[in-house]
Amino acid sequence: MARWLEGDVLDVGCGSGWLYKYTKKDKIRRYLGVDVSDRREMKDFEFLEIDIDTGAREQVQGPFDRVVLAACIEHLAQPAEVLQWCRKILRPDGFLVLTTPTPRGQRLLRLIFAGGSEHTRIYNKLELFQELQLAGFEVRYYNKFEAGANQLVIAAPK
Repeated sequence: MARWLEGDVLDVGCGSGWLYKYTKKDKIRRYLGVDVSDRREMKDFEFLEIDIDTGAREQVQGPFDRVVLAACIEHLAQPAEVLQWCRKILRPDGFLVLTTPTPRGQRLLRLIFAGGSEHTRIYNKLELFQELQLAGFEVRYYNKFEAGANQLVIAAPK
């Protein structure tokens, strides 16, 4: 996934900052991570402690070349609103980089975590494409990975 990242990057739900570790720093101008709590292992990128799902999005100053939602959309109560906001802060030639579990991946997670998960919604490919289209995106690339348990989407603003 890191190969898609360049320019000004917004990492929504950045967690520990694991993705930043794998970026090619010479291709990144600005890296901003946002999450509900600061759990960063690396402190050498910009960070805002806000809940994107419930508001406070005005604190994020764009525009961005890439907006990342890695293992994030399935946790959101308002995914449509967040996707529309992502569309607004992307440059016209930018990309949304999104990963989320597949229904198969969710079944595996239920086995691993004895039935529980923090996911509010799991998308199959069609549902995910429809949600992105409604938010103003056009899917440019799609791939399943981790034996079909996860899916990667690269989408551009329409």
